[in-house]
Amino acid sequence: MKKEWTYKSTAKKKFGLTENQIQRAIEDGLVATKTVRNPHYTSAPPATLLRKEDIEVHLAQIEAYQKLGEEEKKTRRIYSERKKLRDKLEFFCPRCQEEIRALRGSTMFESFFTGEATCEEAREALMVAHYRHAHTNYEEELTLLRDERYETYRELRDKGYDFDEAWEKVDEQNSEDTETETDLKRQYNIEARKLLEKDGLLCRKD
Repeated sequence: MKKEWTYKSTAKKKFGLTENQIQRAIEDGLVATKTVRNPHYTSAPPATLLRKEDIEVHLAQIEAYQKLGEEEKKTRRIYSERKKLRDKLEFFCPRCQEEIRALRGSTMFESFFTGEATCEEAREALMVAHYRHAHTNYEEELTLLRDERYETYRELRDKGYDFDEAWEKVDEQNSEDTETETDLKRQYNIEARKLLEKDGLLCRKD
């Protein structure tokens, strides 16, 4: 009888198993495996195939294993804690008419998560950042500034500079560009704060 194999991801869905349960079954010799080339991405790690009959025969035993391993439990706890903190920072934007949450990669959220910033400090920074990006001309001006930098690069390439030389020349102006971007951010933070005060989300600072 020909052996029937199934992808590990497919087995999880079909039999309702978790990564930890399948891994334990493999370690205990209940399920035979083999690896094959990833069918979707050639540059990705090999895919794992499981012998379907082994899963079916030992399903009750596999289901008895803990659903989550220690690392998965730790990851779930951290995820749950981060979600709770994002919930605390969430605010309703009257201009967007929707709830706004801290974006992935937010440095202020990470500061709040590590205890370096208070909830009030983090929420205020989130509100200012949202208003700056969504309700002022900050993004348009920032794009123009960066487009100018790229245009300088293109002009240098046209003059015969190679890729590295052109960007090196452009980077000589980087400190000035960075200072200009910082000034632009500071300017629009002030505008964002005024809009937030107008909308009753922040109190005016004396």
